[in-house]
Amino acid sequence: MRKVREILRLRFEAGLSTREVARSCRVSCSTVSEYGIRFKEAGLVWPPPEDMDDATLERLVRARIEERPRLRPMSDTEHLIKEMKRSGVTLHLLWLEYREDNPDGYGYTQFCHFYHEAKSKLDVTAPPGA
Repeated sequence: MRKVREILRLRFEAGLSTREVARSCRVSCSTVSEYGIRFKEAGLVWPPPEDMDDATLERLVRARIEERPRLRPMSDTEHLIKEMKRSGVTLHLLWLEYREDNPDGYGYTQFCHFYHEAKSKLDVTAPPGA
């Protein structure tokens, strides 16, 4: 667990480059970069508060992107799935409607990603004879 703290210390306190920190801690450059980004996104500055233990620091920095709240509104995926069953309805049409209501909303690719992610959670194999 101390590796996260050490990565951040070397990066922000010692001023080492991403590559130097990665080499020193035996992690990838992308890991060092991602930890730095997530640390800043969590609203933290170096050094972290004295009462912040390693476990808390790691949880904040290693939080998965999926756990973060969406910054943009998304259509109700159950509604989208139901609409897609109608004749002539396409994801592109649903996305156009979504963008009319949410001009700063997700682009088409991300919209489709959320739709397919929700649909895959609902897709189950039907029992034989059903």
